[in-house]
Amino acid sequence: MRMKWWPWAWERKARNLSRRRVTRLGLSLEPLEARLPMAGNITSVFADGTLTLTGDTDDNVFILKGTGPGSVQVLGNETTIDGVMSKTFT
Repeated sequence: MRMKWWPWAWERKARNLSRRRVTRLGLSLEPLEARLPMAGNITSVFADGTLTLTGDTDDNVFILKGTGPGSVQVLGNETTIDGVMSKTFT
């Protein structure tokens, strides 16, 4: 079919655009990386200058770090110390 003059061509294009199928984007889910729970918990008691650490039945891994004179920090490595990741004792 031969197009005629200018305004009619625009009307034809507008009609063709309105006939195009509208595609909707679908929702999708992506899995998250594995989240491992903490391996265990260590309870601590600091009394009279003595630090006592007691682990539970799970694997308990921790690091003792001297942070200054008379001060030590216990860092949990996949283990919590009294429910937190690290605790400092002075």
